[in-house]
Amino acid sequence: MSQGKGIYISNNLHDICSFVVKESTPQTAGGSSNISFVVSRYISNPMLINNLKFDLRIYVLVTSFDPSLRAYVYHEGLVRFATEPFSLTNLNEHCSHLTNYSINKKHSNFFVGGNSSNTVFLPNSQVSNNGNS
Repeated sequence: MSQGKGIYISNNLHDICSFVVKESTPQTAGGSSNISFVVSRYISNPMLINNLKFDLRIYVLVTSFDPSLRAYVYHEGLVRFATEPFSLTNLNEHCSHLTNYSINKKHSNFFVGGNSSNTVFLPNSQVSNNGNS
């Protein structure tokens, strides 16, 4: 899935199992009985910047592993921030737990900074009056 669709956060294993069973039935899976899920443990104490979750997208080309590692890191990348402060009290607040552009772009705190050669997505609350972070 993309654009944040199909992402669910829960602290209840029974709810997760019930969801998988429900979504795996041919009626809800679009007639298919061959559907996959990824379940992972949520990091409850993530690294934060100004109490916001973030992710870094860095592009690396690996051309060799043997006999030695040869990798090239592209000089541009992407940083994405959640638009709400991180808190474990409300797992349904996707804008505090996810950094997906598609989820955060409609939030009032969303801000796109930079120019076409170095764009940074920041929440408005983290931008100074002159538009620089």
